Amino acid sequence: MNSLGKRLQARFPRGSFARNVGVLAGGAALGQGITLLAAPLLSRLYSPDDFGLLAVYASLLGILSVAANLRYELAIPLPEGDEEAAQVLGLSLAVTVVVSLLAALVVWALGERLLGLIGSPALRPYLWLLPLGVLALGVYQALSYWAVRKRAYARIARTRLAQGASGVVVQLALGLLRFGPVGLIVGQVVGQAAGSGSLASLALRDDRAALRRVGTAGMLAAARRFDRFPKYSTAGALLNSSSLQLPSVLLTAFFGTAVAGWYFFAQRLLRSPLNMVANSVSQVYYGEAPRLAREDPRALLALFQRTARRLLVLGAAPLALVAAVGPWAFATLFGERWFDVGVYVRLLAPYLLLRFAFKPVSQTFSILEAQRAMLALNASKLVLAVGPLVVASRLGLSPETAVLTHSLGLAANYGMAYLACSRLIRGRIAEATGTGAGAP
Repeated sequence: MNSLGKRLQARFPRGSFARNVGVLAGGAALGQGITLLAAPLLSRLYSPDDFGLLAVYASLLGILSVAANLRYELAIPLPEGDEEAAQVLGLSLAVTVVVSLLAALVVWALGERLLGLIGSPALRPYLWLLPLGVLALGVYQALSYWAVRKRAYARIARTRLAQGASGVVVQLALGLLRFGPVGLIVGQVVGQAAGSGSLASLALRDDRAALRRVGTAGMLAAARRFDRFPKYSTAGALLNSSSLQLPSVLLTAFFGTAVAGWYFFAQRLLRSPLNMVANSVSQVYYGEAPRLAREDPRALLALFQRTARRLLVLGAAPLALVAAVGPWAFATLFGERWFDVGVYVRLLAPYLLLRFAFKPVSQTFSILEAQRAMLALNASKLVLAVGPLVVASRLGLSPETAVLTHSLGLAANYGMAYLACSRLIRGRIAEATGTGAGAP
């Protein structure tokens, strides 16, 4: 055992990229594992229509949450000194409070009209949970990027476990009590909030001196220094999130809540384990890549290409297997009314594979402050994601055809984004070497 441990430490030394990914992925695996193990129980406590309402709520929250910090959280790891980074953290948290209050005002004034437009009036009694979800996600996002800056990956991993466990426990408990769709929604909010206290205590314990200097003048200076993030990244993130979240809303409006529930359940089951790895790689990549962008762009290109290539290979086999046995497996595990989930798994596999491979390294756009390029790509992504659903509805095509063309459109966009990101890094190499053209 000692020799094995020594070999593992030599292979994955403390602080290495692979070891940091392993730490984060381990915590996420436990959290997502709990979610997946609970899925057969949840599918019997809640109906496809209940999951359809959760899909609409999660979609609205997903769209709003990207603006919760106006993307200032992405700038937290970038400054060289902790004092400036602390100002960005304070700015991110202040923005979150303001955005949450604005969301509450919109829900109060326009909530019923909004739900009427998207064909989900049954969500009206639970819409007050939307501002709370925005606040919970915004606070966690800001604190987690501070932890990324400090490379506190073990602490982040523990919060991932807490999120998975607390959310599932609440959903199961309220499902047993027959609370209906509100049980799913409350569980989601609780899961998103879990872990924020742990990350806050880390910052207060280790960086109290820098945090004490946070003030209005410093936050305003940080807002001006990183103004590209709200100007371009927020709009781009809204487009990106809309391309991922609006399909559930449109499927509800065009084909009914049951179809939206099958689509959402398929995404939940596949994206949970994929996100477990992708988000872990993403945070470690964001902890390493800013330094490489400043000091060694060639090493950044190598890290970018190696990470995407390995993730593509890693995700291909399991997705192919799940797609092959999907309908039979899901009907067996979750009951006959969930047979169609396996069909949607097959249809979504191409997009989910390319998303898994590229999502972690897409943060290179933010690292290189190339927000305009990201904005253009996210605009095309929204068209490719939503357009097929609208066209299929107008032509009277089946929901399966709509979802397949939606999946292929998103897959194509991720391929374009990979090529664009590679070109940007090569441009940075050219600037660093004075060659005037991207390095090979």
